[in-house]
Amino acid sequence: MQLSADAPTRWPQARVPPSPPHHRTAPPPAPRAADGGVPPHAIVLDALQPIGTAARVRRGRQIFAEGEPAAHWYWLASGAVQVCSFAEDGKRHVAELVLPGDLFGLEACARRGATAEAARDAVVVSYPRARAEALVDADPRLARAFREVACGRLHHAQACLLRLGRTSALARVASFLLEMGERCRRAADGAVDVPVTRDDIADYLGLTSETVSRALTELRRRGAIALPARQSIHLADRAAIASAKDAGR
Repeated sequence: MQLSADAPTRWPQARVPPSPPHHRTAPPPAPRAADGGVPPHAIVLDALQPIGTAARVRRGRQIFAEGEPAAHWYWLASGAVQVCSFAEDGKRHVAELVLPGDLFGLEACARRGATAEAARDAVVVSYPRARAEALVDADPRLARAFREVACGRLHHAQACLLRLGRTSALARVASFLLEMGERCRRAADGAVDVPVTRDDIADYLGLTSETVSRALTELRRRGAIALPARQSIHLADRAAIASAKDAGR
C-alpha cells in the first residue's frame, strides 16, 4: 500500500491530532434510508469498519500505482482522489474522480489497472482485500449490498463514457458541472466547491485546460454559472446548464 508517510489519523474529525501507526478507524454511523433500511453503501462500510486503517495523504501523493498488486480496497473520508492512467507520451487521462464517501480501488484483477493520487489533501481508509472479500463471501446480505455498490460504480463509469462521446466541449463541461452539483456539497448560495483544478477537469473530459476555461466563460456569459473563486462555481441556472449539455448530443 503506497500511502504517504504522514501519520494515520482518527476519523470522522477533519482536524485531529496524529494518532499511533496502525490505528483502526471507523466511518461515521450508517445513515438510514427513507424507508428505514440501511443503504447498501453503508452496509458495506459498517461491515468493513473493524479492518479499516486511516491515513492522511497529501495532495499529489500516490495511493496506489498502475501495475502493482491490488491488495487493498479504499474509502475516501475527506479530500479528493483521481484515478488516472498515462499514455506512452506521458499524457494523463483521469478515469475517475473520487469524492468523500466513495469506495474505490475495487479491482477485479490481481493488479492495478490505473494509478490513484490525491487531488487534494485527503484522509483515506484502507481495507485488506483478502479479508474484505472473505467478509463479503461469508454474508449474503453483505454480498448483495456490495453487488449494488459495484453496479452503481459501473453505472457511473458508463455515464463518464457517454460524456466523452459528446461532440461539444461545452456539453462535456456542462455535464461535468451537473455531476459536481449532485456529488459535491453546495454552499447556501448554491456555489459548488470543485475539488480539482482546470487541468484535472481537462484530463477528466478529454479536453485542454484552455478549452475548459473557454467553456466556463461561455456558460458564465449565458448566465448559467458564476465564478466567485478559482475552484468555486455557482450553478445559477441549472436548466441552462442542462440545455448546454443536451445540445452537444
